[in-house]
Amino acid sequence: MKLNELHSIVISASRGEHDLETNRRRNDQMKDDIESAGYDHSPIQGEFTETDKTGKQRKVKEQAFVVATDGDDEKLIDLGTTLAKKYDQEAFVGPDDKIIKVKHEGRILA
Repeated sequence: MKLNELHSIVISASRGEHDLETNRRRNDQMKDDIESAGYDHSPIQGEFTETDKTGKQRKVKEQAFVVATDGDDEKLIDLGTTLAKKYDQEAFVGPDDKIIKVKHEGRILA
């Protein structure tokens, strides 16, 4: 398998309103969820503009994961959607660097 044949998503469990300890715990849980789903992953430093519950936006730096597979994009996107909902994420980066925004009733491509 060649590197350019891999498909990937980038996702984080961190939220700006949580303290460092809580975000570390959430990321540890997400790591376990990714591994339980049978995917390989690598930690990276991510950056995202998130919206808090009051509607205020802020740029946050956070630990994230690159989750890669040589398999089905749709299954990978389904994993990202499930994790994003579980960890209250607004979006994640999908295959081909598409931002996938997560809503309670499904997902939309931005």
